Amino acid sequence: MGKQQAVLRTARRPSPPWLGRTLWFTVVLAALVLLLPPLQRWLDTPIEAVVLEGRLNPQAEASVRELLETLPGTSFLWLSGRDLRHRLEHLPWVASAQVRRQWPARILVSVEQQQPVARWGDDGLLNARGQVFRPGAFPADLALVRLSGPDSASQQALAGYQRLRALADGAGLRLTELEVSSRRSWAVTLAEGPRIELGREQQSQRFEVLLRTFAAVLRDYRDRMVGIDLRYANGFAVTWRQGQPSQAVPAVNKRTARAGEGATGKSIS
Repeated sequence: MGKQQAVLRTARRPSPPWLGRTLWFTVVLAALVLLLPPLQRWLDTPIEAVVLEGRLNPQAEASVRELLETLPGTSFLWLSGRDLRHRLEHLPWVASAQVRRQWPARILVSVEQQQPVARWGDDGLLNARGQVFRPGAFPADLALVRLSGPDSASQQALAGYQRLRALADGAGLRLTELEVSSRRSWAVTLAEGPRIELGREQQSQRFEVLLRTFAAVLRDYRDRMVGIDLRYANGFAVTWRQGQPSQAVPAVNKRTARAGEGATGKSIS
């Protein structure tokens, strides 16, 4: 019986699973390192043209174009559209902006201009949302009502003016100015007429009562009045251009109001 010779073989260990992935990643990374610079040079062409879209007044267009003139020749690939949009929207006349790339080397810029609905103080304007913007120079043909006060009161002032204007229009009168003081006391001025003190509360109600009971006098004699003070509990005071002292006049008595007579009252806010 012959001896059986045992054959010993060494088993091969399988490669760890992560080794293949590592080699593949290394190959891809090396390829990217080699190809990225020429690819970047091919993609990163200088900006050749900037196209501005949107209807702008001369002041707005000049400020926008001054900013955009710095773009030609700079990197198309590395331009930050968000940063450019923020810079545009910080310009006084710009309400909103959009920036788009157009391959291979063109930038499209769309700008919406601020639309002023009122002046604000001596150097500002208000848009339809009551937001203040200060563009520096105003267009020569800009004819708007003048509102004024602390910037924090701009939205309240615009909303209040719109309510009071509707009341004045219904009485055949026109408001030209509304002022909010630092103490939040309101005053309005009529076209070719007096300044009307409305106080810090119930401004619309006081103005409505004045117009309902005194509209005819305001229309016929407004050019003779300097001021009307509605901050009284039982009437109002009228100051005439002839220099007569202000007196509290019962708002329901037209004859007394015309004469500028009446019992004095205590002024309230």
